[in-house]
Amino acid sequence: MVSSDPGEGSAQSVRRVLRRSLRATTMALPAMNHDTRLPSVTVRVPATTANLGPGFDALGLALSLHNYVSLSWREEPGLEVSVAGEGEVSLPRDASNIAVKAVERALAALGQRPPGYCLPLQNAIPLSRGLGSSAAARVGAARSGWPTWHR
Repeated sequence: MVSSDPGEGSAQSVRRVLRRSLRATTMALPAMNHDTRLPSVTVRVPATTANLGPGFDALGLALSLHNYVSLSWREEPGLEVSVAGEGEVSLPRDASNIAVKAVERALAALGQRPPGYCLPLQNAIPLSRGLGSSAAARVGAARSGWPTWHR
């Protein structure tokens, strides 16, 4: 099991979680990519809720709110993060963003390192409301790289 602390856990655990996440909906978006020869993927991740009545933490639901995490490699070095929707004003657009941390961790686990990448985030899941916005950002970012980096 992967720890909730993004700094803990082994590369093997990360790879296991990524393999299990293949149920996430992915779609290729070549228009997101500046160079169509480089991979580009978008992942849709639902909001979730738990603590449903007598089920406590054992029962949960996926809701109809979704975040979209796109990832495309670019030949230029560096990182480009954009945020639209929830958190547009407050979320960081640098390496301190939790989605960026998830991508970096997935890259390390898979032994890959592109020169640079773009990470546009479209957020419909409200922040700090118990609907899993942080988890959606982490899972979506890590999962977005799986089809392009895993061989």
